[in-house]
Amino acid sequence: MAFVAAGQFARGAGAGLVVALLGLGALGALGLACAGAPPPAPSLPGVAASGSASSASASASASASSGARESVRFGRGEIAVGARQRFESDELITVVRGGSKGAPGGPGNVTVVEGERVRATEEVLATNGPIATKVRVSFETWSRTNGDGETARPQQGQTYVVERVAGIGGAVKVTSATGGAVPDDEAEPIAKRYDRIGEPIELGIVLPDRALIVGDRVAELEAAIPGRLFANDDPMRPSEVTVKLVALEDAGAVAAFDVSMKLGGKQSGDTPVESKLAGKLRLRVADARELEIALEGPVQANPKGGVAFRGRLKLRSAHTYF
Repeated sequence: MAFVAAGQFARGAGAGLVVALLGLGALGALGLACAGAPPPAPSLPGVAASGSASSASASASASASSGARESVRFGRGEIAVGARQRFESDELITVVRGGSKGAPGGPGNVTVVEGERVRATEEVLATNGPIATKVRVSFETWSRTNGDGETARPQQGQTYVVERVAGIGGAVKVTSATGGAVPDDEAEPIAKRYDRIGEPIELGIVLPDRALIVGDRVAELEAAIPGRLFANDDPMRPSEVTVKLVALEDAGAVAAFDVSMKLGGKQSGDTPVESKLAGKLRLRVADARELEIALEGPVQANPKGGVAFRGRLKLRSAHTYF
């Protein structure tokens, strides 16, 4: 499974941990994973936002005073060359393996912890309308955690340029900060993380041009979140996705949504794996930028004649804009 929510222009990360535990290889791209809710973000230089947090707050107050449910209409931001953001991405899975049901404490059972942590800064170098097609990304941290401790990946401390070549469907090209070649084994994880750069996967793009009512589900976000968070070829597929606007925070500047979904698929041949995730999505009202997504829930596998496991999967991602 691959939770794609790492950078604003990358996908997510999460199912890859399930794949790793079943011996199917490394994690997929991490798109949205975070460590703690970000502070209220300042306006983004190079992003022209229509609408404002203050106008959203005024609308919400008027609705509340009249006895109606609060509502909000999002502004729109346009990504510009030079725009920068920092993202924090974390995923962690803790499982118990062994026994017919993976029950803790059973003979031969083993507790396994796997995780991945990313801290990076992105700068937009080229755009196609509201979509970034080329970015410079500097990985302050990119590490894997397992029973042996935390291990830095080769990309940690390095800067790369990532771009979509020849539009949607074209190759993703990864070069060094100076435009030089990058070894294939070093470039491949980056290209996978950014395999949908240049595509309209940002949630703000799909938000409807209408007022959203607190307490209502948002069909447009429900349809878009699977593509924002998970790779197209991910063997773990989301279903029964629900996204409901539940609150306006920070004096109306931030919209909070409850998110839930099921994940299901087969790993290692016919091994059925399933999970139920729930958590929060937060978007900035002024320009519909993603601020945070945090999902968590149980995960289990019950293979026929194989090793069962059950545990808990946590995925978090946050963005701060400069």
